Parts: sequence; structure tokens; C-alpha cells
Amino acid sequence: MDNIEQYKKLMFDWCSDILKPHLNEITNGEKVDLPGRDFIDLLYHNFYDIMETYEALELSGILLSVNGPRSNKVSEDKYCRYVINTYLQDMYILKERLNSYATKIKRIHNNLGRTQFVDIFIEPVFDVIKSSFKGIVDTRGGHVHQRRYTDQTLDDASLFSSTAKSDPKFSPVSKVSLGLLKEEWGERIKNNNAKVEELLNYYFACLYAVVQENQKVIVP
Repeated sequence: MDNIEQYKKLMFDWCSDILKPHLNEITNGEKVDLPGRDFIDLLYHNFYDIMETYEALELSGILLSVNGPRSNKVSEDKYCRYVINTYLQDMYILKERLNSYATKIKRIHNNLGRTQFVDIFIEPVFDVIKSSFKGIVDTRGGHVHQRRYTDQTLDDASLFSSTAKSDPKFSPVSKVSLGLLKEEWGERIKNNNAKVEELLNYYFACLYAVVQENQKVIVP
């Protein structure tokens, strides 16, 4: 079992223990006041958000490897541009969520007097996150929410696609350009996602050492 799965199992087992006494009420659609709901939101739901964002990164790689929608309203180059920009946006979101989640856990366990664990296992995480995402998120820069990303390969694909609509003689060139775009970005996404998986494996190993004791979540 890798560290991601180990942490996931810890979260699921913990939530299962909380929910079991209330299964009948939940099944009947009754409102349940779960004990420590705020802490559940912090520890479990923020973890879920991180994993959901990582899965979105993997989905972008799949979407780029297949043909775009069969619609005249969405050209193949615009489809690719949308997938790539969504991918970079999700990468930025993942970075922010990893920092936020680690910070929240850090504060809780500092307040519990477990500063030694925080210093050993959580403090180093922030520098590793920063270095791991450098060159990925930084591609978008500080204006990630203000402008769409582009590069030469994307621009070439858009240019030849537009030209081919006016002059069919450029259709083969447009097809080659789109193929190069998908190949280049498909490989980039594959490599980036592999690095992200390595980061998550390290990240959740560090957090696991702090949030549990004897395989039980430490509840404040």
C-alpha cells in the first residue's frame, strides 16, 4: 500500500466509525448532527478536494488523447486549448489546496502541543510543494486567473486550423499541427502527473505521521 492509499484508508475508516451509529437516520433521510462536524470538514473534505483535483489532472490527459466533440461549434484546436488551460488551472488549484491543507493540520497540532511532530514532518512539506510545482504552475505565472495560457504550439495549431477553414489545401498542415500539439502536451501532462503523484506520496506520508496515533485519527 502506498502512502496515498494508506492516508485514504485512514480517512475512510475514521469517517466510517463516525457514521456507523447514524446509518439508520442517514438511510431514512433524517438530519444527523454528527459529532465534530467542523473537524470532519477540515480533515476529510479537504483531503477529498485534493484527490478530486488530482483526478482532474489525470482526466485532462485522457481528454487530450481522444478526439474533440463532433460539432462544428467546437474546433479541435479550441478543444485542445480548453483542455490545456483547464489542466494548468487545476494544477494551480492543487498547489493551493496542498498548502492550505498542510497549514490547517499544522495549526491544529501546534495547538495540541505536538509542535515537535509539526516541525519534523509538516514544515519541510511547504518547500517541497514549492519546488515540485515550479515550472508547472509558474508557466501560468501570477495572472493565472486573469489570462488564458498560450504557447507557440497552441498558436500554430490555431493559425493552421483557421487557415484551413478558408483554404482546404491547408487541412493536411492543420492536421499535422494538431497532432504535434497533442503529442507534445500529452507527454508533458504525463510527466507532470507522474511528478505530482510522487509529491502526493511524500506529502501524505508526512501528514500521516502527524494526524494519527496507532492508526487512529487524533481528534482535538
